[in-house]
This record gives sequence, C-alpha cells and structure tokens, in this order.
Amino acid sequence: MAKKRKRRDLRADAEVKRSARVSLLAVLCFSCLFLHTAWEKSPTWDEVGYIGLGAYLIKTGQWDVPASGSHPPLAFYVNSLPSFFFPIDWTHWHYPNIVRDVRFLRMADTERGNALLLDPRYDGEVFFFLTRATSLVFAFALFAVLLRWSREMLPYPRNVLPAFLCALSPNVLAHATLINTDFALTTTFICAVFALRSLLYEPSKSRFIACGIALGLALLSKLSALVLLP
Repeated sequence: MAKKRKRRDLRADAEVKRSARVSLLAVLCFSCLFLHTAWEKSPTWDEVGYIGLGAYLIKTGQWDVPASGSHPPLAFYVNSLPSFFFPIDWTHWHYPNIVRDVRFLRMADTERGNALLLDPRYDGEVFFFLTRATSLVFAFALFAVLLRWSREMLPYPRNVLPAFLCALSPNVLAHATLINTDFALTTTFICAVFALRSLLYEPSKSRFIACGIALGLALLSKLSALVLLP
C-alpha cells in the first residue's frame, strides 16, 4: 500500500515538473512573438496619444493634459516606465490658455506623441519598442493565472493547453503589444475572476485580501471592469 502511494506521489511530481517545463515553453514562445511584433508593428493612432502619459502623471500629480481623463491609469503607469530613462522634453505637456474641460481631458494629442518619438536626442524606435515591451508584465501575470487555474481543473497534459492557446492566439498577440488599456483589463479581469473563485472555494483572510487587490487592479485598468462589481 505504501509503495503504491509512493509511486503515485512520484508520478504526480513528475507530471508537475513536465507541466512546468511545457508551460515555460509556451511563455517563452509568446514572449518571442510579442517582442517581434512590438518591434515590427507600426504605431497605431491611439497609442501615440498615450506615450509617456503615466510618467507625466507620476511626475507632476496633475491630471490636466489630453488623455488623462480617458481611462483609469494602471496601464499608463506601466507603459510609461521607460520614459524615466530617456531625456523626455516635458514641455510637450504644457497647454497654456486652453480650457481644461472633460472634452479636452479625454482627447488624444497625437502631436505630442509624435514629438516624443521624433526627438533627435534619442532613438524614437527604441523608446517606442521599450514602451510597448512593458506590457510583458501583464502577459506574465496572465500566464501565471492561466497555468494555476488549469492545473486546478485539468490533469497533465491537458492543463498546459490553455497556455499554448493563449500564446498562439493572434488576437491576444495583436492587442498585448499595444500601448493602451485593453490588455491590462484582460489580465486584471481574469485575475479578479480567478481570485474570486479561489475565495469562494476556500475562504480565508489571505484569499479575501488577494481578491480585493485583484478587483482594485481591474478597476484601475479600465472602466469596463465595473461589471465585476455586481
């Protein structure tokens, strides 16, 4: 009886290790496709208006520029991390003699973004690529939740299938590389649902706190996350 239990435990450990290796392969595959797409894809119209926005919000604490009133700021903060390592000309965020109404705060200033990308003091292509690459933070979080969730529900090798489907999804890859709020919402929304599921199945103080944090991050990603509240 003890030998059977030991063999069963060894088999389970081996499956966990194989699942981890295959899952890592899926994450590496997605990362390579992500970085290639982020470098090759031309800037979209709405991306340009968000470049460096989060850095300005952190630096000044002022929500008085175009696009600052369009969405919650989580994605803006993450995507703007490279802006602190480049000699950004902050005068592009100065708008003298302009009425700062809701329409102004929700508009996209593409001229500001183009000026940042065309600044001769640094390589605009590298700056834009690094700004896009920060979304890998959300991608890694998404894969971590997918792998944890699938392992709870499916045996090996079926539990690695969701990760591979996500890694090879053209739709996920297309939106993950963009400098906007969509992929941030995708990740935090799934994390919030998973955290709530875990809390309902095994209530505990730590799971309650994790659920609250996940919900808060989702609400900081995009107003669409309000559907989680009911």
